[in-house]
Amino acid sequence: MLVALALIMSLLVALVAGVLSWADDRNVPSAILYGGGAFLAWMTLCVTLCAALGLFERNAPSH
Repeated sequence: MLVALALIMSLLVALVAGVLSWADDRNVPSAILYGGGAFLAWMTLCVTLCAALGLFERNAPSH
């Protein structure tokens, strides 16, 4: 579930970055690359943060 949330947030960030880049210079390939870079950076940040907080670890049930 956390990975899905990180994916959705990354897609939104990439979409906004791509649209803002496209609105700035009207160059579609540049906007796609900019949005892809934003997606990669944000997804890496989200996954790294979740891993650092230990959210991906499965806790064994203690008896």
